[in-house]
Amino acid sequence: MLENLSINLLDIGALIVLFFGSLIGLVLGFVRAGLFVASWLGAGLATLFGLPSVRYFARQHIEDKFFADLCTGATIFLLTLIALFLLSSLVGGWVRDSRLNALDRSLGMVAGTATSVFLLTGAFMIMENILPGDKRLAIVKEARSLPIVIASARFLSEALPKNLEHLSTGS
Repeated sequence: MLENLSINLLDIGALIVLFFGSLIGLVLGFVRAGLFVASWLGAGLATLFGLPSVRYFARQHIEDKFFADLCTGATIFLLTLIALFLLSSLVGGWVRDSRLNALDRSLGMVAGTATSVFLLTGAFMIMENILPGDKRLAIVKEARSLPIVIASARFLSEALPKNLEHLSTGS
């Protein structure tokens, strides 16, 4: 059945990811989806910047440094995520009940599609580090979407910071 198509199963999988990402964005709306992502990013940044300041207290009570840092990071992340999620739910409810609901949902679909592209690009970048080009399966090499994903991966790798270690102070 797929022999006559110029796309393979990987392309179909990518289209499914894009479709569901767009659909979720449409259902949630831009503000809710954006605030959801912002909540996770905020919790991650709070953990990244808060861990060096708070790890001392956990290490006083937990002997294993790695486990103490893990518990501290998880606690900071979860508490911040809960607080930001509650705040984002409040703001998202205001927009949902306003006259901007249609615009919010349309922009949500665009944001959902962009998030799906980011997800596919991230998955490719991980695969690229694990399996270099010569070791990839034929289904990956023959995918019609591969040039687009490679271009997205190049753009993303150039946009990301090269080293985040300078943000953490000591272990």
